[in-house]
Parts: sequence; C-alpha cells; structure tokens
Amino acid sequence: MMLVSALSVFGQIGGNLEITAKVVLEDGSAMKTSPMVSLLVPGALDLCSARELFMDGTLRLRVPPRLIQGERQMGCHISIALTGYKTFTGYVKDGTLITLQRVGPHEGVSVSAAQLNIPADAKKEYENGEASAAKRKWPRAEEHFKAALALYPQYAMAWSELGQALMEQDRLDDARGALEKALLADASYGKAMVQLAAVSGLQNRWDDERRDSEEAIRLNPAEFPAAYYYQAEATYHIGKLEDAERFTRRALQLDPAITCPESLVLLGQIFEKQGNPKDAAIEYRNYLKIAPKGTRASEAKEKLAQWKGAY
Repeated sequence: MMLVSALSVFGQIGGNLEITAKVVLEDGSAMKTSPMVSLLVPGALDLCSARELFMDGTLRLRVPPRLIQGERQMGCHISIALTGYKTFTGYVKDGTLITLQRVGPHEGVSVSAAQLNIPADAKKEYENGEASAAKRKWPRAEEHFKAALALYPQYAMAWSELGQALMEQDRLDDARGALEKALLADASYGKAMVQLAAVSGLQNRWDDERRDSEEAIRLNPAEFPAAYYYQAEATYHIGKLEDAERFTRRALQLDPAITCPESLVLLGQIFEKQGNPKDAAIEYRNYLKIAPKGTRASEAKEKLAQWKGAY
C-alpha cells in the first residue's frame, strides 16, 4: 500500500535536490533493524544517490536538479526490504508515505536479517547489477553481481540475481548452481527457492520443480504467486490435473495484476486435458489480451487457430 501526501519540500544539498519520504510499518511497531533500500530501474543510479533510511522511518534520496521540470517532482523507483514485511517496490517522490505490510511469521520473507548488513562496496555492485538487469543487459548484470560476490561471498540476494541473469542467458546449470549458493548463504531466502523452481521447470525436471516450489510455499505462502504457478506446472506434467488447477487458481488469486500471465495458458491447458475446450479458449484469449507478445502468445494463437472460432 502506498499513500502520497505533501510531507515535505525539496531541499538543496550540494547541487542536488533532496527528496524526503516516510516509511512506516503496518502494525504500528517501531523498526528494530534498518530496511534494505535498492534502486530498480534503468538509469536509476544516474538519478538517485545518497540513499538513507533512518530508524525513525525517514527516507532521503537525492536527484539532480536538471530532472525537475516545472512543478513536476521527480523521484526514484526503489525497493525496500525488511524482515517479516512484504517488499515494497514503487516510485518514490518527495512526500511519499510508504506502509510496509506484514507477511506473517514465515521463514522465507523477502530478505533475511542476515542479509541486511552488506558492505557498502558490495551493495554498490549489486545495485549496478540491478540497473543492468532492468535494461536486460544480462552479461553486464552478471559481471556486477559477480563483483558483489567477490566482495561479500555470503550475499544471498546477489547469488539470487546472478542466478536470474544466468537463467536469462539460457545457462541453466550455472543458474542452478548460483541459486543453490544463495540458499546456502541464507536457507530462508524464499525468492531464490522460487527461482530454483523456475530453473527446474525450464529443464523439464518436474519432480524437482514440484519439490522446489513446495518448499518455496512452505517458506512463505503469501508473497510469491509464482511458487504456486511452478507447483501447478509440475503437477500438471506429473498428471495430477485437479491439483494443477487448484494451484493455478491460487497463483491467480495472489496475483490480481496478473504479473505472471502464463498462469492463464496453464489453466487453458488444464481445461483442455479435462475435456473443456470452451473454457480453455477463454483463458487463451485472456492471455493474448494481457500479453499479446508474451512467451506463450504463439502457442495460444496456434491453439485458437486450430479451433477456428468453434469456441
């Protein structure tokens, strides 16, 4: 949840403009550890600097004055991770009020307390890697994540993002190795377990995908809709259609914005297997509305073309 209000005004700091926001916890408790703040989008490292998040929840970011156009307030796309709370990702401007929502007493929260005291130079390389990844410059992102790990080998988040960069380059065995090291560094890091399930699925290792996604759900049953998708995919290929449908529906329930539209294609495939092509066609069309150029678009179009409007 993010509310925007005029909490403060821009300040001039050494040629840059400082923007101030506020971070509070949904349950009203005081922060006991400092959250981790990371930049997210292409060019963010050129826009924002001197990030500080104080224990009282005050968040300070700096942007060059050239980015302020008239009365428009420029800000930064960031993520804020705190043990026990859902990771915030969004665009922060001057005056933004951010409420971190509790995700429950699960082990696999967004980031473990063990990962909140990373050396500054390793964090910098990690953030450079994030910026490269946001531009889909995967080899460059790989270099930065490896540099971060050279500085701090127990950096679970860097191992996790290195695994993603390797996955995007179709180096699946290398990606698996990186993700396994992420979990060695922090066995409770749920995101890495979800990514490991993704690799297992890409390698058609259905039993492994089922096991990995099941563990991801055990670690955190609320924050990662993709874990349910991978569980559904695995059970579909194993032949347990009722379980596959149940897990797919749960994935969609936890993902109202449908950030993983592949769930719709999978649901269509399940309906087909169940002898229900009419509902399958609905899900394929829903997918094409949301992701007309998605990774499963050609598959959905081909299936609809075979039916030639019958459904």
